[in-house]
Amino acid sequence: MSGIYIGNGQFVIVTSEGIVLRNMETSSYYQDRYVGAKRYDGDTPPSTDHDIVQLARELIGTLYNRTGSSPEEGFNSGSFVYYVYKEITGSWLSKRTPALYEAGMEVEREELEPGDLVFFENDDEELIAGIYSEDDQFVIATSSGVEERHLDYNTYYSDRYVGAARYTDDRLEKSNPLTYEDHENPIIREAMNYIGTPYLMTGSTLDAFDCSFFCTNGF
Repeated sequence: MSGIYIGNGQFVIVTSEGIVLRNMETSSYYQDRYVGAKRYDGDTPPSTDHDIVQLARELIGTLYNRTGSSPEEGFNSGSFVYYVYKEITGSWLSKRTPALYEAGMEVEREELEPGDLVFFENDDEELIAGIYSEDDQFVIATSSGVEERHLDYNTYYSDRYVGAARYTDDRLEKSNPLTYEDHENPIIREAMNYIGTPYLMTGSTLDAFDCSFFCTNGF
């Protein structure tokens, strides 16, 4: 059985009497039966990690497309990660793999958990990213399509391994548009209305535009 510690030796627990407040110091019943404690903090993987892996595996066989960003178009490694995380968590991570690596929390290889991102350097010295699944395996968009590979058995990847990053719930929240819908700053609220609008260089209508028009219109 387990309870939630709330401070000052007290914890909340479900008993045969219902949900009650108990004290570690004054209750001999719980003192004699205490086993240990665990903490879950911001360094833990996202709560949807297994859903992330499941969707990543469902996309195995999807074609490679350097400019694609959907199962119908195909993926590159960055857009593959972007699509999976957006579908499962609602967060819009960067499609640029260097930015993905930099924004995540660095994770040692021996501490990898399902849903973490693993990074490699390809023959063109470009950073590519995959989604760690389990048992040293990961799913990645390759030139042959989306495939599952092994960190040790596939020498191409083991020789080019760069590092890993984790997107915790806290980090994902910062990349989720819903977080800012009710932002106190009206400019940010206005900017959120245009998420998903196509990019068009020199575009000057709300149907499609570039950075200059976006900033001008937002202000």
